[in-house]
Order: sequence, then C-alpha cells, then structure tokens
Amino acid sequence: MVLLIAGGLVVCALTSVTSPSVVTVGDGYINVESTSFNLVGGLLGISSSKYVASEEIAAAFVGQVGQGDFTLHRQLGLDSGDTNVGIFALGNGATAYLATTNATCLIIELKNGEYLIIGTSDTQALANSFSQNVHPLKTP
Repeated sequence: MVLLIAGGLVVCALTSVTSPSVVTVGDGYINVESTSFNLVGGLLGISSSKYVASEEIAAAFVGQVGQGDFTLHRQLGLDSGDTNVGIFALGNGATAYLATTNATCLIIELKNGEYLIIGTSDTQALANSFSQNVHPLKTP
C-alpha cells in the first residue's frame, strides 16, 4: 500500500513539473502561473500564480542565477541544470519564485524582500516587454 501511494505521488510530481509555466506581461503587472509554486499544485498538477504589480517592485534587471547572491537552493519544485521551476532560497537568504530554462534571467526584486526570477530562450525579449509595460530595468 505504501509503495502504491509513493508511486502515485511520484507520477503526480513528474506530471506537474513537466507542465509549462505561463508568463503574462500586462500593463503594470507580470503574472507567472506554475504547478510548482505550492505543494498541492506540485502533487495534483493544479496551477497557482505569482502576480506582481508594478508598485510591488523594488528593482528589476537581467542577470545570472546560480552564483553569489543568486545561488539556488530548491525548496519546492524542479531543479535540473538550467531548468528551475518552483520556490527556491537564494544565496542571500531571500525566497525566490523561479520559472526559468536559462541561467540568464529577468530578476525582479520585490519590496517585501522576495524575488520573482524568470528566464526563457529569449530572456532579453521578455525583459524588453517587462521594461516597457511594468517597470524599468536597472544595471545590476
């Protein structure tokens, strides 16, 4: 019975982490939907979102994750090479919501001390859209 339950949890977890995250940039906000942003979503494949309005943002820039203050320590989700989706602790101790398939990411620091970090195959295009619609970028 224990093996059956454990197997079911593994199948659910594998199914949810292979589901793509969806990033929406709108007028004054960015929203990321992912099944890896909470435990229930990770186990049952239910998406949750991280919505950030422009007034919640302290700073935003394009930078590299995986080193220094942006070393990643997975709390919940998937970490496999450059693919990191879920909730992570950063090298500086902050909590970060990540949805990236790239080491070069749009790094958004929130006023509450958390981070939203997003990277795609064309992170620069994402950053350009973000800077035009949500918040200006600074040089790190």
